[in-house]
Amino acid sequence: NPYLVAMDFTAARASALATNLGFDAVSTYAQPQGATTAGAPFSAQVASAKQFWDDAAAAGLEVVAQAPTGWDPRPRALHEPPWVHEGPSHFDAPTPSELQGTH
Repeated sequence: NPYLVAMDFTAARASALATNLGFDAVSTYAQPQGATTAGAPFSAQVASAKQFWDDAAAAGLEVVAQAPTGWDPRPRALHEPPWVHEGPSHFDAPTPSELQGTH
């Protein structure tokens, strides 16, 4: 049996997909929620990821945890492909200690 994971940017939509279509778990491809044009702190992205995990777990679903390491689509936004519509909102790059979880 394959292990099927429903992926969406929100735990609520991923949970609905998992429940309605019989997926085994939920996850997300990326964690862009909370990014700003000025650059939101990396800690805000980590908090958003933890909220996703908590929301999915509260729905009683298995979670394949996505561990963010940043989000900055600005280079791609300059020459946006037709399948993506994102702007300059991004998170500041994490420090080495933030990536190690020692902050």
